[in-house]
Amino acid sequence: MAVTWSPFSRPTNGADTGTSDTASDNFSGFGGNDTLIGGAGDDTLNGGAGSDLLLGGDGIDLLAGEGGSDTIIGDRGNDIFIGGAGDDRLIWNNGDGSDRISGNAGDDVVEVNGAGGAGDTFRLEQDAQGRAIFDRLNLVPFTLTVDTAESFEVNGAGGDDIFDVNDLTQTSISAVSFTGGGGNDSLDGSGTSTPLTGSGNVGNDTLIGGAGDDTLNGGADSDLLRGGDGIDLLAGGGGSDTIIGDRGNDIFIGGAGDDRLIWNNGDGSDRISGNAGDDVVEVNGAGGAGDTFRLEQDAQGRAIFDRLNLVPFTLTVDTAESFEVNGAGGDDIFDVNDLTQTSISAVSFTGGGGNDSLDGSGTSTPLTGSGNVGNDTLIGGAGDDTLNGGADSDLLRGGDGIDLLAGGGGSDTIIGDRGNDIFIGGSGNDRLIWNNGDGSDRISGNADDDVVEVNGAAGAGDTFRLEQDAQGRAIFDRLNLVPFTLTVDTAESFEVNGGGGDDIFDVNDLTETSISAVSFTGGAGNDFLDGSDTSTPLSGFGGNGSDTLYGGAGDDSLYGDAGNDFLRGGNGNDLLTGGGGSDRFVFNSGAQYNNAALGVDKIADFNRASDRIVLDQTTFLGLNNLSDIQIVANDAAAATSFRLITYSLGTGNLFFNPNLRSPGFGTGGLFANIDNDNNPFTAAPVLAATNFEIVG
Repeated sequence: MAVTWSPFSRPTNGADTGTSDTASDNFSGFGGNDTLIGGAGDDTLNGGAGSDLLLGGDGIDLLAGEGGSDTIIGDRGNDIFIGGAGDDRLIWNNGDGSDRISGNAGDDVVEVNGAGGAGDTFRLEQDAQGRAIFDRLNLVPFTLTVDTAESFEVNGAGGDDIFDVNDLTQTSISAVSFTGGGGNDSLDGSGTSTPLTGSGNVGNDTLIGGAGDDTLNGGADSDLLRGGDGIDLLAGGGGSDTIIGDRGNDIFIGGAGDDRLIWNNGDGSDRISGNAGDDVVEVNGAGGAGDTFRLEQDAQGRAIFDRLNLVPFTLTVDTAESFEVNGAGGDDIFDVNDLTQTSISAVSFTGGGGNDSLDGSGTSTPLTGSGNVGNDTLIGGAGDDTLNGGADSDLLRGGDGIDLLAGGGGSDTIIGDRGNDIFIGGSGNDRLIWNNGDGSDRISGNADDDVVEVNGAAGAGDTFRLEQDAQGRAIFDRLNLVPFTLTVDTAESFEVNGGGGDDIFDVNDLTETSISAVSFTGGAGNDFLDGSDTSTPLSGFGGNGSDTLYGGAGDDSLYGDAGNDFLRGGNGNDLLTGGGGSDRFVFNSGAQYNNAALGVDKIADFNRASDRIVLDQTTFLGLNNLSDIQIVANDAAAATSFRLITYSLGTGNLFFNPNLRSPGFGTGGLFANIDNDNNPFTAAPVLAATNFEIVG
């Protein structure tokens, strides 16, 4: 039978408790904080004034809170909730039916508690009448139709829960929260502008905000948080989390674990705290347009990351361990300044497709730079840096520290700077540069035609030595001043510039190395190049000063320049140019004359007024005095001369003639050609025996 129970039939108007049986009952609490519990029938419970608790039980119940802040639980059956005045909590528990809810006046909350252990798939959206429609799409499906309420609180309980929140702008809902429980849960609010609060709790959760101002907390384990538009608070909690702010000025809190905190092009100015663990701030620039980035510290010891062009923004980083900056397309610029007061211990830069620039000269924080495609400029700082130019022709400069410098494809220029660095040229014709003050470096030019360039001290004379080791590597040493060693696995040539002072450069056997050419520029000072122990072709340029340039067994090119220079080509077909001053052109192989070994040298600029040709008696056996030298009209006359040395006025050729009066040169022959202007179309210089010197 139907029972109507009213506490007002009693003398007091207090807090009452009513419990129904299996019948369809009608309870009214009236005044006081009442508890009304329905049974299995279709009950009508009315809390009246006061903050009441209404539980519908089974059946199709009508539950009206009336005045006060009421708690209404429908239980099983398709119930109707009417909150009334006050801030009401309208609760659906797992196993309940499809309910109709009207919170009415006040700040009302619809609370949904999902299945414990089984993952729920929930959806919240609006219908054409502006009502909020909440569905479970799996397990035992149900629908909550919400005419009026201010917020939703959804608790997934156990299992892998999914909650999609769509557009609610036509509803009364102004806030939605989700607590995931124990599984790998998913909140997707990308379709709504209603502010969201999401908590993943235990499990690897995915929490995606929308266009509102959202608060997302991943909880334990490794979570993905994405803020969407709006000003969001994103807290990773425990585990290694990935946090993406999206548009709006967001706050990132990484929590414990190794977190990745991501800014993408178009996002706002964010505040970032990685907290415990090894946290990475990742910045992804504009695709196609060049970014100009700057990273520095402020007076509070925070890392400040700015984009200075396009749409400017600022990241304020309280704590994180590293920055990863990706320029994407365009010509990107990234300047890294002092970070010693911050928590940042590593910075990396990937340039993308344009001609990019990384300048870390203002920092001691270790840098990793990759230019990728384009003609890039990567400059390290005082830390131990790793720079890779990628494709095309790049400039890499290590700065102080122990750096790894890889040119990649293209013709690259690599400068180690201070510290003991590793150079890897890669494919292309690379230039690998050591400057005075740099450390002892390891160099691999790799493919193509690579040059090792050494620039000595500007004012003090260097003593250099180049030789091979047992592994077939070229070993370049400075033996004085501040000594250093370059160990060259592969390169094709050496270019050594002495700078100021009296420089010495000894070049020894290099036949087991990849070096096929060596050049030396002495600069100011009286310089000495000694290549007498090598067969590798040499190029020597004395510069100012009285220089001594000795070639070896290769085809050498020696240029004395200004000053009184001493040039000896050695074996091979050499080009000798004295330059200004009184120069000596020396022919001395260190052994008895051998035409095949000695070769034919070209003297390009002989000045008969000041220069001399010096002939050594060891090489030119039997040569004793100037009377053994004859000037003849042509080469034919030279072949029949009775003198040991004959010079042809017609050609400028200089011969050794051990046959004397017998026709031909016998074991001798042509060993030099003399010119005074390095022009084959002008006459050879007119020489006399007095233009020669004989030494023993």
